[in-house]
Amino acid sequence: MDSFASSSPRNVVAETEAFLVLYIAEHSAVQSVDHLTELCRARFKDSHATALKLHRSKCTAIINNVLGPHFVSELVADVGESPFSLLIDESNDISVIKVLGIVIRYFSAKRKQIVSRFLSAVELEDFTADGIVSALKNCIATLGLDLKKLTGIGTDNASVMIGRNNGVYAKLKSEIPHLVLVRCVCHSLILAVSRAYEQSLPKFLDFIVKETYNWFSQSAGRQITYKKLFAAINDGEEPQKILRACATRWISVEPAVRRILQQWLELKTLFVVARENERCYMADQLYRLYCDPQSRAFLIFVKNVLSQVQAVNKTFQGNNVDPTKLIDGLIRLVTSLGCSVTLPTAQVDYLKR
Repeated sequence: MDSFASSSPRNVVAETEAFLVLYIAEHSAVQSVDHLTELCRARFKDSHATALKLHRSKCTAIINNVLGPHFVSELVADVGESPFSLLIDESNDISVIKVLGIVIRYFSAKRKQIVSRFLSAVELEDFTADGIVSALKNCIATLGLDLKKLTGIGTDNASVMIGRNNGVYAKLKSEIPHLVLVRCVCHSLILAVSRAYEQSLPKFLDFIVKETYNWFSQSAGRQITYKKLFAAINDGEEPQKILRACATRWISVEPAVRRILQQWLELKTLFVVARENERCYMADQLYRLYCDPQSRAFLIFVKNVLSQVQAVNKTFQGNNVDPTKLIDGLIRLVTSLGCSVTLPTAQVDYLKR
């Protein structure tokens, strides 16, 4: 702020607006700049802040036309002629427009380390592999990067991305022979757990998790009744909220299962009462499941397995993790699961063969 003393009032106001825009772009929604500007003008009346004229339209224009191009050109200059990899994934924005998110990973000569930076979000008109490849090539060409410098591509396990013949990777591989595919380990773990659940575990597990949440989700009266029942059983304590399992991320069922197991006795007692008072078919079904010891046994098994998978999943989401520890985590997970689902008599000592 001391450097402002030698600047003209107009320059000071412009620099202050630039700082506000940078703050909004990094930490807040654009709409909040209206209130932030008014706050600065009201609280700093003895400074040049009273001359600030920054609202959402001007802030958006500065971000799109000044800050955006500046940081993109700075990023491209930092990449230079170095090899780089891309992380890509499809998504829908709030207006249900499908976009391709692109993150670039390269060795930064400026920072002397490998960095990952957001590159672009490209709107997709064609959702096929050809459309994604075309959008990716146009983005790279527009930014002035060399497609031949692309050494690796990281994607999820969607068929449009990794299809053997017509996937995005296969089409790029035909033009870039040295291209390496890196599949998302987290997504692979989720698919493996989901497939095992669908094929090997009883269907009532999914039912009990979903319908227990639905029982309370839209009924304040049921929540109050359960709160009173829980307090009576646990000497005045309040229950934790029953969690919802995300439909698109099956591994998220683990916190929901854990919460149900923590309150198993209280929930069982609740549905004993609800079965008689409400004369509800759903309450009767949940009562039968909560009274069946197999239900609890299966949920305990699922919780233990998912807890291990969740722990490995979180390590792969870290920013600065030792790769050897990641491999050790996967090995321990496979070994632990093998011991959990394999009969001891079926084990073979390969060292003696």
